[in-house]
Amino acid sequence: MLKTLLRVLSSLVFCFFTSSCFAQHAAQQVTSAFYKAYANKVSSGLPSAEEIQTYTPFLAKKLRSLIESARLRQAEFIKQNPQEKPPFVVSDMFSSLFEGPTSFSLGKYYCNKKSCKVQINFVYEEADSEAFK
Repeated sequence: MLKTLLRVLSSLVFCFFTSSCFAQHAAQQVTSAFYKAYANKVSSGLPSAEEIQTYTPFLAKKLRSLIESARLRQAEFIKQNPQEKPPFVVSDMFSSLFEGPTSFSLGKYYCNKKSCKVQINFVYEEADSEAFK
C-alpha cells in the first residue's frame, strides 16, 4: 500500500476518472488550480488534515484515502519507534523537487475516454542562485 502511495504521490501526472473524459481545458484548469493552492503550502511530508481539506476539490477520493492511510501508518510508526525519523516527514509529496517548487508551468496533456494526464514542469529557485528544474 505504501509503495502505491509513493507511486501516486511522486507522479507528475494527475488522472481524472469519469464516465467520459474531462475536456483538455478542464484538466488543465484543475491541475493549475491545485498547484496554485499548493504553492501556498509551507510544510513538507504528508499533507496535514487541514491541507487535505484545501486540496479536496482537486484530489481523487482514492488518493485522499491513500494519504490518510499513510498518515495513520506514520502515527503508528512514531508510536512504536519514538527515537526514529518516521516515513513521509520530509520532501515534497506533490512534485519531483525535494524542497518543493517555487514555480510551475503546465506542459503537454493527453485525454482518453477514461482519464486526462497533464505534465507539470517544476522550478525551484533560491534567491541569488541558479534555478533547478
